[in-house]
Amino acid sequence: MSSLNHLLTLLRKDLTVEIRRSQEILVVFMFPLAVIIGLGFMVSTMYAGFLAYHLIWPLMLFEAVFLTTTIFMREVEKGTMNGIKLLPCSPVVVCIAKSIYAFIFTLSTSIEALILLVFFGRLHPPSIQVYYIVLLVSINIALISTFSSVLTMYSEGKFIIIPFIITLLSIPSISLGAIGLQKILLNIAIDNELKTLITTTIITVLINTLLISLEIEEE
Repeated sequence: MSSLNHLLTLLRKDLTVEIRRSQEILVVFMFPLAVIIGLGFMVSTMYAGFLAYHLIWPLMLFEAVFLTTTIFMREVEKGTMNGIKLLPCSPVVVCIAKSIYAFIFTLSTSIEALILLVFFGRLHPPSIQVYYIVLLVSINIALISTFSSVLTMYSEGKFIIIPFIITLLSIPSISLGAIGLQKILLNIAIDNELKTLITTTIITVLINTLLISLEIEEE
């Protein structure tokens, strides 16, 4: 069985298990809806509209905390972590599969939030550049969620330290994303921010994949 087949099998397994937990999926996708509807009356002015689009960043952090508690922690809770370690594939393949799973949910809820902001906030639809920014930050958030899940999966105080780890590690990518988004809304070129964010994403991919692989092998 090739590495690609192992990757797809792991990804399909995670998505299937998550979809079967319908109540949790419902909460994840209803949370942006509840927040944006609740604040919809505040985003009618142009100034507030600029601020409204930045709601996507705390929503991403919420998604990251949720994913951190599901990616590897559930494998530990269900006793399937040892089985994953014994799979005839590299830990890197496992990390990539878990990161893609996290990326799918992060990007999906982020796009949902943008659509809801346009609809309920009566804002202009964002340009394609906004989606590029959201895509790159979603990759970073997915990798950070995966790494945080590995780092805390055996920790007794994981539910206390997870928000701190997620927030700390997410600051660079979310800051760049917020600066880029604000410049787009003000019709200012974002070439430098986009290049920096792409570079940050590549570095995050390389470092996190290496660290996650080492953590899995050591546990």
